[in-house]
Amino acid sequence: MQGNGNSGEVIEIKLSHILLALLVIFVLVLFTRKVFAKSAEPKFEENLNAIDLQRIIAENAAVTKHKEQLVQEADVAFVTERIDNSSLPKGEEIITQAGVNRKRKNNSC
Repeated sequence: MQGNGNSGEVIEIKLSHILLALLVIFVLVLFTRKVFAKSAEPKFEENLNAIDLQRIIAENAAVTKHKEQLVQEADVAFVTERIDNSSLPKGEEIITQAGVNRKRKNNSC
């Protein structure tokens, strides 16, 4: 199949039309910018649900939070371990390890 050689010309014509259309759009956008503001001074709407920040800050500035650590000490009694020994006379015992009273600290906030 042989081409007629016109396909290159058709592409060039379509490309030139596209470039021309883009140029026209660019010029129209550039020079026809509209300003929609009616006055030079901006208008603000009134805030009907205004928050009184000064009052909130004043109320919360007076609140002081602090944690206090409370330490309590409690006596912990030693444990005496008794082992039956039939070779000892009745009512006698041998102490293998002497017990010592200790203090335990309880921390709480």
